[in-house]
Amino acid sequence: MGGFLKSLKESLKSMFKTPKLNFVRIIFENYTDAEIRVVIKGSMFETIEKSSPLRRPIILYPETYKVITLIKEEFDEWIRYIFVEVSCLTPPSKGKLDIYVFKEETEEKIPLVKSLEVRDTETHTPKTDPDKMFVQPFQQL
Repeated sequence: MGGFLKSLKESLKSMFKTPKLNFVRIIFENYTDAEIRVVIKGSMFETIEKSSPLRRPIILYPETYKVITLIKEEFDEWIRYIFVEVSCLTPPSKGKLDIYVFKEETEEKIPLVKSLEVRDTETHTPKTDPDKMFVQPFQQL
C-alpha cells in the first residue's frame, strides 16, 4: 500500500508542477527633462511595419529610471523581434534616453535605444533613428 501512495503522490506532483518561466527585463533610463511615452512592440519579421504592441504604453517621467518584466513564454509563439517606439508630448530641451534588455545570466545590456536625444514630438522608431534605435531578436534575450 505504501508504494501505491508514494506513486500517487509523485503522479499528483507532476500533474501540478509549475512550469519554469523565463523573464525579459527591460530597463528604461530617461535623462531628459520631459515625459516620454514608450511603446514596446513585437513582430514576426525584422521590419517594424507588421508589428503589435506587447503592452500598454509606458510613461517615463523626467529624469527617471524604470524596470519592467515580460514573461517570455507569453510571446514566444509569434514574436521573433522586439523594438520600441518613443514620443513626447512636449519636446525635451536636454538629456538623452537609453532603453535596454538586461540579461541576468551574462549581465549583458542589449540596446533597444542608445543615447537618443529627443528634441521634438515626433514618433521615433528604428526606421527614423537607425543608429540610435534597434530591432533585436527576441529569442536571444
